Amino acid sequence: SRLVPVDAAAVLSPEPATAFDANGPHAANKAAGSTPSDAPERGSEPKLPTIPRKVRSRAATGGTPASTSASTGSSASASSSSSEDEGGICAGSGDQPPLMGCGRQLGWPGPDFVEQDPPPREALVEVAKTAMRTRAAALRRAECDRLTAMRSVPLQELLVFDRERVETSAAPDKPGSADAATGASQPVLAADVSSVTAASAEARHLSRQRAAADKRAGSSSSGATWRPPSGESLRFYSEFESMNLHRVHRVGETEYNLSMAIDTHTRGHTQWYYFRVRGARAGVPYRFNLINMQKGRSLYENGLRPLLYSEKRAAVEGVGWHRAGDDVCYYANFFPRTLPNGKQRSYFTLSFTVSFPHGGDTCYLAHCYPYTVTDLRHDLDSLTATDEGKRLVRRQLLCRTLAGNACEWLAISNWSDAQLRRPLRLERMFERRGSGSPKRAVVLSARVHPGETNASYIMQGLLRALTAANDIAHELREEYVFVVVPMLNLDGVAHGNYRCSLAGRDLNRLWDSPRRSVAPTIAALKSLMAEVSGVTELSLFCDFHGHSRKENAFIYGCHCDGDPERAHLPRVFPHLLAAQCAPFSYDDCSFKMQESKRSSARMVGRQQLGIFNSFTLEASFAGTTIVGAPYHFTQTDFRRLGADFVAALHAYTFLPPIEQAGTIAAIAEHERLRAESGRAGDGDSSEDGSDEDPADGDLEAAELEAIWRGLAAARLARRRRRERSRVTKAEREGGRRGEKGGRKSRRR
Repeated sequence: SRLVPVDAAAVLSPEPATAFDANGPHAANKAAGSTPSDAPERGSEPKLPTIPRKVRSRAATGGTPASTSASTGSSASASSSSSEDEGGICAGSGDQPPLMGCGRQLGWPGPDFVEQDPPPREALVEVAKTAMRTRAAALRRAECDRLTAMRSVPLQELLVFDRERVETSAAPDKPGSADAATGASQPVLAADVSSVTAASAEARHLSRQRAAADKRAGSSSSGATWRPPSGESLRFYSEFESMNLHRVHRVGETEYNLSMAIDTHTRGHTQWYYFRVRGARAGVPYRFNLINMQKGRSLYENGLRPLLYSEKRAAVEGVGWHRAGDDVCYYANFFPRTLPNGKQRSYFTLSFTVSFPHGGDTCYLAHCYPYTVTDLRHDLDSLTATDEGKRLVRRQLLCRTLAGNACEWLAISNWSDAQLRRPLRLERMFERRGSGSPKRAVVLSARVHPGETNASYIMQGLLRALTAANDIAHELREEYVFVVVPMLNLDGVAHGNYRCSLAGRDLNRLWDSPRRSVAPTIAALKSLMAEVSGVTELSLFCDFHGHSRKENAFIYGCHCDGDPERAHLPRVFPHLLAAQCAPFSYDDCSFKMQESKRSSARMVGRQQLGIFNSFTLEASFAGTTIVGAPYHFTQTDFRRLGADFVAALHAYTFLPPIEQAGTIAAIAEHERLRAESGRAGDGDSSEDGSDEDPADGDLEAAELEAIWRGLAAARLARRRRRERSRVTKAEREGGRRGEKGGRKSRRR
């Protein structure tokens, strides 16, 4: 999937949701001439029973018939009894599995049942969660029994994979290795920055747990024995870009405990995983337990499934990244962790089984669709490869990151011939063709959190729509200059972090007063936005994110203080986006300006830079629950969301005053109804996943200061070495010139 200008009709029109990218685990490894097979439309499969809104509202008011209640009870019993036999609450078939445990996954009697009054979806979801809790309790008991029996077995005998050991050896072939032949520059990893891992802590926790299990078991299990698994083990790899896997222990014939690497210079933030597996047998269910998750709630509890990529299936069937994994459970385990305040909490386990489609295959597992720094560079090169792309998109260097990677920003507009001939200067960038007021500015950014890869696919769809050859894109380019930063945290993306940068900080909490020595990309972008607002009107700013605890797509905005007449104006654009984009939920939007978020991008944009429309666009890692039967988001859905963003911006820009007044009146009525039902849009959301303030995994200020001083000293040492090298080179050249002049004098 290359980012070349395409016809906007193809960009803005619906695409099949199961059209996966079959050209490699990520776009940078696209093989020449390989194209995925035609994927079926989402509606080509048999329709699952859906729940009409009127049935849901009647059930909510107590109007569900008795027959429906009886059916609900039988459905619940069928679900709880079959959840373990048929792969759990989120087991499914087909390339587009449903979400939230709906339809046949919960034991509905069949299509004829739709003609009756179905039970409310909330009841079905509760049944699914009850089945998951039951299964999680069984897994916890099995884990305790296994740890009790394993008490005398050294950890080293169970060790299958150790990231520290692999990193010291020669790296095997990896995705992106073919890029060296094309001359593509690779992302730089900071050699002087050591990655903090949870290896020793994990070993201590496991040792303590064995002792605790022995104490709980007492003499009843003193004779229990456990034998190490026999047979060939799976082989794990995490030496490629954006990978995240730290250590693997084999605890059964086909069961493995995996621990993820924590973010650099932090105590945690474990959510993103991405690794390669080899040596699996076809059709054999393997269980993977990711044992050091930290979030107490997760979308895996609601039906989210991991992503699988099979190289053989991609070559034979044309199927790329797709949802896989059965019997998915998320529960608190027995491994304790200590918070900075001294309190004890437990880690959480994400457990699922995977049956690999082919034997002797190379497969990848990931939390979300991977999108790396190399992918971004290939996409930007493709975007400016054509003459039309060069006329619309101008690439500029924003700054260098802590690891030395180049962070670029794009200026997209309809440029005049005179502007194209001159270097890009800020004071002349907003000139219109002919006379008139200067163009307005729109600033867009993404991937401030490295693990939120769906934000990059939203940005990809947006760039396609902005550079398309249609009236919507042309009119927007005539009205605005788009300042786009596709990736803010390049170092974190390259290292496989989930939330933080190499300095161990959440960059979306440093907008208030960013330091170039700690957050150079944030400091440079904020400075650029301040300069732009001094030249022209900055109409809209939006930062793209992924959300780990809520479904659908939605926006966090900022309300207007002390101005009742303009109170609903920041809600106009989200309201238009909800009308344009089916998976976008206006009811999930929030416009409260919380004190804990005062250093986030949207609040600094509103309070310090005076941007009226300052937003955070969130897209769920899972999918949507408001469009018919719930389903997982695909790469195509994320790209379509970016294209819908462009269409909504066009509607917002050219909205007639009469329609704007009607829209504001509709928003006011909608907010009144939400307030009466207790769901006001200015309410705080305690379920924030991307816009939250996760301080549990952060290091203390003194520890970070020491790290920053070390990084600054390393940069200073590199600068001095470069200066000494230049001086030495100049002296050598000067000596050669002097020696040559002396020989000429002697000859004369």
